[in-house]
Amino acid sequence: MGFGRNSFVGWAEEASWGTAVAATKFAELISEGIETVRDRQPRPVVRDLDEREGNTYDALFGARGPFAVELNYAGLLRLFEHLFGDASVSSVLLETAISWTHTITLKNTIMSGKGLSLHVNRDVDAGSTPQLRAVGYKINGATFSFAPDRNGQVEFDGAAKDASIIAAASPTFPSTSVYVAGHQLAVEIDDVARAVDSVELTLDNGLDLEKRVVGSKNIGEPIRSDTRRSITGTLTMDALQADWSKLDAGTLFKLELLHTGPALGANAYRMDFTLLKCLVTGNPFTVGGPGILKSTVPFKALKPTAGELLSLVVVNNESVVA
Repeated sequence: MGFGRNSFVGWAEEASWGTAVAATKFAELISEGIETVRDRQPRPVVRDLDEREGNTYDALFGARGPFAVELNYAGLLRLFEHLFGDASVSSVLLETAISWTHTITLKNTIMSGKGLSLHVNRDVDAGSTPQLRAVGYKINGATFSFAPDRNGQVEFDGAAKDASIIAAASPTFPSTSVYVAGHQLAVEIDDVARAVDSVELTLDNGLDLEKRVVGSKNIGEPIRSDTRRSITGTLTMDALQADWSKLDAGTLFKLELLHTGPALGANAYRMDFTLLKCLVTGNPFTVGGPGILKSTVPFKALKPTAGELLSLVVVNNESVVA
C-alpha cells in the first residue's frame, strides 16, 4: 500500500542522454501521469488462431506523461532550461553573494545529447522500492496556471527513453517561504495593469517524441522537427469592450505576468513572463446569466519582428543553473 502524501518528484541533468543520474532537485507533487511504455506485439503471421506465449516481440519501450508541481522562485531553473532550449539561460549577478537575475528565452535548438533523469516517488509497497526513474526525459511542453487562491502551478509534459524501479531517495524540498503565491501576480496588457481572475499559459515545443531507430527497442532521442512551436493561453477577467475590439480588428497586444516575492537583499524574488505579441483567437464574452460579465480571452503568441516569442526572468538566490 502507498500514499500520495509521501510522493515527490526529483530530477537531474544527464551528461549523456539516457544515462541515469541521481536526482539533485526535488519538489512536492500536485499530480503525475508518467506511464511506463512496454509495447509487446504478436508476430504478424497468419498461422495461429491465438496469440501464443513466447511469440511476441518488443515494439516500443520508454515512458511518457506529465507531472505537476507548484512554482517556486528557486529550484526550477534546470527544468526551465530544458523547456526553453539549449543555452536559453543567461545569469547575471544582481547583488554580491545574495541574488542573481536569470533571463530565459526560447531557443530553436533543444538540449541535444542531454536529458533529464526524472524520479517519481509513489510510495508503493510501504516505501521499499517506490521510485520510478525515467531516463532520457525530454520536456516537450508546459502549462502554467495562476489564480488568486493558490500558488502558481506548472505541469511539464514529455517522454523518456526508458524507465525502471529503484530504491527510494531522501528528498530536500525548496523553502515554502518562496513559493510563487497567487497574490504576488500583477498582470499588464500593453503596459497597463488589468485585474484578472485567472491565467493559463501553454507552451508546446512540437518535438518528435517517438523517433525510432533500427537497433533499439527504445525511442530515439527526441528532436525538433518542422512542427511549429505554439504558445497559447486564456485570460479570465471582468469584460471590457476593448477585449472584443482586439478580436475584431486583429490587434496584437503585449502580455506580462509579473510576480514579486519576498525581499532578497536590496531587491526581491521575481518571476516575470513576457509575451510581446499576442493575438485574440476567439470571442471573449457572451451573457450567460446575471452577475458580472466576464471575458474569457483565448490567445496565441506570435513571433515578433524584434524580440522573443516568450521570455522569462527569474530573480533568486541561485548563482547557476543546477
